[in-house]
Amino acid sequence: MENDATLNYITLDTSEKRFESDIESAFLSEGYKKISRNEYGAESMLFPDVLIEFIKTSQPHEWTRYEKYYGDKAQEKLIRRFNDAVDSRGILDVLKNGIEDMGIKLQVCYFKPDSSLNAVLNDLYSKNIIGETRQFPYSTKNTNTIDMVLSVNGIPVFAFELKN
Repeated sequence: MENDATLNYITLDTSEKRFESDIESAFLSEGYKKISRNEYGAESMLFPDVLIEFIKTSQPHEWTRYEKYYGDKAQEKLIRRFNDAVDSRGILDVLKNGIEDMGIKLQVCYFKPDSSLNAVLNDLYSKNIIGETRQFPYSTKNTNTIDMVLSVNGIPVFAFELKN
């Protein structure tokens, strides 16, 4: 008996770039912000504009005080204070407890509250900027990149390299 059915084969793109693109799409659909690798400051090891945006929107009063104290050097001072704090206390402590400079306490992220009952804490948590960056340049000494980095408020916290 002759079979008239024809088989249609689908060619799947199994390349690393396609996998990277699919992962990016999934993150973006969950509310992550696409952050260009050009926004990364390799020397500061941050996405400084994203960190400043987070602080301005989540802590406007503190940022105004900080700017009043440091003027046009506020961003530079913040980055230096952040990196000094990470060097002395570690990234986890800085993420949990923030930084303090000249009596001004600044949080660099807000963790999810235990319950939804406190509207203020839930609002602060919602101001976090969770970002994803493809082809992340990780060094000032070469042009090598890591496939993808996830960041919290401009602070890279998770990197991954995909393999075929």
